[in-house]
Amino acid sequence: MMESQKYAIVDLETTGHSPANGDRMIQIAIVIMKDWKIERTYTKFIHPGKSIPSFIQDLTHITDEDVKDALPFEAHADYIYELIADSVFVAHNTDFDLSFLQAEFKRAGLPKWHGKKMDTVELAKILFPMSLSFKLGDLAADLNIELENAHRADDDALATAELFKHCWEELLNLPQLTLEQMHKRSFRLKSNLSQLFFEALQIKRHQSSTDENITYYRNFAICDGRQKQVFQSELLPYPQTAKDKEAMMTKAMPNFEQRPAQFAMMDTIWQALNTKKECVIEASTGIGKTVGYLLPSILYARAHNKKIAISTYTAHLQEQLVEEELPKIEKILGTKVNVAVLKGMQHYIDLARFEQCMAYADESYDDTFTILQLLVWLTKTQTGVLSELNVSGGGQLFLEKIRKIPDDKPTKGFDFYEQALKNSATADCIVTNHSMVISDLVRQTPIFTQIDGWIIDEAHQFIQAAMQQDEVVFSYTQWKYIFGQIGTMEDTALFQQFCQAA
Repeated sequence: MMESQKYAIVDLETTGHSPANGDRMIQIAIVIMKDWKIERTYTKFIHPGKSIPSFIQDLTHITDEDVKDALPFEAHADYIYELIADSVFVAHNTDFDLSFLQAEFKRAGLPKWHGKKMDTVELAKILFPMSLSFKLGDLAADLNIELENAHRADDDALATAELFKHCWEELLNLPQLTLEQMHKRSFRLKSNLSQLFFEALQIKRHQSSTDENITYYRNFAICDGRQKQVFQSELLPYPQTAKDKEAMMTKAMPNFEQRPAQFAMMDTIWQALNTKKECVIEASTGIGKTVGYLLPSILYARAHNKKIAISTYTAHLQEQLVEEELPKIEKILGTKVNVAVLKGMQHYIDLARFEQCMAYADESYDDTFTILQLLVWLTKTQTGVLSELNVSGGGQLFLEKIRKIPDDKPTKGFDFYEQALKNSATADCIVTNHSMVISDLVRQTPIFTQIDGWIIDEAHQFIQAAMQQDEVVFSYTQWKYIFGQIGTMEDTALFQQFCQAA
């Protein structure tokens, strides 16, 4: 049996970022964790030997009064050095906490601390690739981790320890194949996460249970939740009167206030769909236009077993409609709605291209990191839409290499884009965007052939969308990245290989 690893989860509060320029520590907190249980905690105020800047006091709520009786770091240095000995150093941004602590040890006359480090920022970005933010407070909120006083070392260290444990549990939930692929690449990371990935992999290899909701394709473990299409065909009557509409809305929104313009819009759209006529509506801000067109559209689709398509200007508005507005409609109707989101081909991952990119030998750090995020994301995504990912600038450039592009060859095997098309065939309502609709006019095999009614949201943007169809954008960042990959004679990039081959 391998001895349990000891982790020292550390957080510092300081007067600034640079010990070389005279910045000093004002609080330190250390959480010692073994077997994923907290063994002990240590926290001390530290006297910085000068006044705490007002903006640091505002941020941390640590005042000169709090540290007036505290001892300087030198008084605690030996104890802290011993406490974190034989541990893996863990912090939410180890580059800051560890380098600051090393500078303080040096100033106290102690040798440099030697050991492995693990960064929970780097780890969380890999394991929660769809999170909107990787700040400790935001991750704590997402994962229901208690964090009462952010930017206080004691609370931050405890929250970081809980985040670290969450990450470990998330690792153990990953399929063995994914862990093997991640471990193989993890040696290129900035912190020593390879050890953590290896421990998780060893445990996974000795488990006999199979991974639920996972399917395997092209040497990838992929979430198969996408195949579980919900079918609902319950017929619901359209609320004809204002009283009926108000009763329906109040069921879902107890504080609902009637807006006559919204009800008039609903009636106009219901009538236009039933009489197969066109209508143009200029909706004022704040009348609730999205619910105003979604409700009659879905009720019409159900009543007549037809399909309605809703087109928005941007992919972002598409996501907003599905993630924020659709749940409201389902609450109002008291039933699930069969909605398919259909985006342009380039929004989806091409698994064959991703597999090719994984075979390249000349990966940058950004490439490696994004591949790790993608491997985890594939076990979670039900859409395969790349905009779900929160990646770095360099990561965005990597995503450009693996987007699905028009190809003369038919797709063999599973494909996220093809799956989205199949889902749209059985949906009451298709949510798409203007660009996709315009592309369909020149598509060899049109997609929107079985649509009984269209709702064009922000129709005035159709012209802009049409102009962008054949637009070519010269990107300085993209070309800088390409020339960086070619390199010079001095490095080991492509240019040197060309010269050697010649």
